[in-house]
Amino acid sequence: MKCVINTKKAQITIFVIIAILIVAGIVIFFSLKKTSPVKELPVSVTKAKNGIDSCLDLSVKKAINFISSEGGYFLPEKNIINWQGIDLALYYNRGKINIPSEKEVSSSISKYISLDLPSCSEDALLDYDYSFGDIKAETTISRGKVYVKITYPITIREDNSSYSINKFEKTTPSKLYELYDFSKKITTQYVTNETCLTCIANEAEKNNFEVKMLDYLDSLIFTVIDKQSNAGFTFAVRM
Repeated sequence: MKCVINTKKAQITIFVIIAILIVAGIVIFFSLKKTSPVKELPVSVTKAKNGIDSCLDLSVKKAINFISSEGGYFLPEKNIINWQGIDLALYYNRGKINIPSEKEVSSSISKYISLDLPSCSEDALLDYDYSFGDIKAETTISRGKVYVKITYPITIREDNSSYSINKFEKTTPSKLYELYDFSKKITTQYVTNETCLTCIANEAEKNNFEVKMLDYLDSLIFTVIDKQSNAGFTFAVRM
């Protein structure tokens, strides 16, 4: 009887050991799978990606400057005034407020980049056999920076191999958000007939801004300038 019990105990022990080994094997398998090294891109392909990164850096800066010169819009079609060849947004136009939302300003930057980036990218890849997919840009503006995330499928072929690059991102130091926000405050004062030039000047000084105003036809053009970076944001109002 004692022998039978010992045999059963031995069998149970063997099954427990086997179960432990199986579980350990599964854990080790997935651990190795997670930590397996990512295949590195060839030097030439990495160089190509760096070229696209540089293009994105330039495109974001151009987009910020362009959008800022038009009041936060990308090629606005209504509620505008043509000034120095630019279709400038009217934040207030004869009784109607037309201030773009933060989302609209972000979307305008994305639109600019989506149109501008491909031409620069083509120049950066002149020495490569490549193909492009559709580009999609997502932009977020916040205090002190503009963040852009790009989905841009690019396939580069080299030595009978194909390499895919899809994601790019860029964070650019910028006072765009602060300039845009201050422009909204000026418009609000103007609309409520509480325009206090001294108040605007004092508030601008606190933010290290300068505000320039210009009478143009039947409108008043405002340019808010960050003194440190010399970046500006321009919009207009019309009573």
